[in-house]
Amino acid sequence: MRGSCRCGTFEAPQLYRFDLPVYVAPNTTAATASQEGVFLFIGVLSAGQNLQRRLAVREAWVTDGQITNVSVVRFVLSKDEWTPQVQQEADSFHDIVFVEEKTSYDSLLYKSYFVLEHAVTAHSARFVLKTDDDAFVNVRPLIRQLRLLCESADCRNERLYIGQMARDAPVQLDPKHKWNNVAFYNHTGLKQYPNYMMGGGYVLSGDVATALVKLHHMISLKFTPIEDATIAVWLMAMDVRQVDHPRFHSWAVPCCFKQPRWSGGQPLSVRLQLTDETEASVCGGDPWLLLHKIDQPFKMTFVGRRFRECEAEAEDPNQVPLSIAADVDGDKVDMAGETASTSSV
Repeated sequence: MRGSCRCGTFEAPQLYRFDLPVYVAPNTTAATASQEGVFLFIGVLSAGQNLQRRLAVREAWVTDGQITNVSVVRFVLSKDEWTPQVQQEADSFHDIVFVEEKTSYDSLLYKSYFVLEHAVTAHSARFVLKTDDDAFVNVRPLIRQLRLLCESADCRNERLYIGQMARDAPVQLDPKHKWNNVAFYNHTGLKQYPNYMMGGGYVLSGDVATALVKLHHMISLKFTPIEDATIAVWLMAMDVRQVDHPRFHSWAVPCCFKQPRWSGGQPLSVRLQLTDETEASVCGGDPWLLLHKIDQPFKMTFVGRRFRECEAEAEDPNQVPLSIAADVDGDKVDMAGETASTSSV
């Protein structure tokens, strides 16, 4: 029976079925899908107690990032995280969905799978971004770059897998290690993962997400505790276009602020400042698309304000960002160059 086997130290979660009573906040006023579906669905993994994070994320990027018939954002919580307070929040903001799985570190992969399934079944999304509630997403430039990466006019069947790639990562076998994955080793015999996009934020095109959902319903995908690496394992047999994007910051380390300078045990300055590397790519034609591990809500709202200050800077619609130029169809790059050259005369 699905979800009943024990593999190593990991028990696969109960897998999603269409007859399960997954809750979606009613009377949504946020952007919803048209009959043609949305271009981008963003699933934000969260926890019931993370109200302040969700409020900060809404202020920083979710409200502006929900574009009617283009993009939809939903927070994903486990059903056992439901409380009257969370219900009140859901009724107020209409952007929370609950999934049938008890909360645990192992359930992250289950929630991530749900993001894929909900995106393609409820929203017919052309692209799916899975991220977390401590990540900033620069939605409009992301949409623009996804359009540039499309090989077809309607951006379907794109076979894309985008994020910040982890290469040659070892499988942790120590039972006491946070990222222990004996289940993966027992199943594959491998002590090293395939290259994968780190879990702070990655994008799959809708055709890839749909293929995974169909395969799972046919034969069951293998669930292991390490969510982001497991996604790559699922994709190993697929001819996907991998884009290791330099404007995705998905490391599991705090982002993106300068440390305060101290003297005599006292901070010289408490003013928030982004690191020079981060600040250098806030504005312009090739900005950050995702910044993960922003560890405090007030830092999240600061990042949101900083990026909004860039809106007054006109972005050249004909410019192909350097970070994806090698992955964009050559004709698009040539056309952009010709148009830019002509417009400058």
